[in-house]
Amino acid sequence: MTQLTFGEMILVSSCTTFIACLIFLICCCYRCLLLCQDRPAWGASATTSSNDHRLDPQVLSSLPIFVYSSMAHEENLECAVCLTEFKEGDKGRLLPGCYHSFHAECADMWLNSHSTCPLCRATVVSETPG
Repeated sequence: MTQLTFGEMILVSSCTTFIACLIFLICCCYRCLLLCQDRPAWGASATTSSNDHRLDPQVLSSLPIFVYSSMAHEENLECAVCLTEFKEGDKGRLLPGCYHSFHAECADMWLNSHSTCPLCRATVVSETPG
């Protein structure tokens, strides 16, 4: 058997390291590919879940509506859906359970495609029995 020179040993170890890194990268890419195939696309998932989980129209109509008055609130109230502050006389909708409030139009638009609070994601249920 012949002994390898120092340069040949470096060449062999460099090639071995390169091949090991290449195999590792291929395995990582393959795993990511498998994970992406198991999960539906974000857009498709959002569309399906929004159609399947909209709030019942009877429950929506039973949610309380209020008229905003700055005199009744110490600080300005902001709608988390449209990100604007309530103005004097704006109609708002109060969600039972979490007690978050939003502009009535914003809440209705959100709840026509979701059954959860836009802020905390708590399930919205009617306070009235039945």
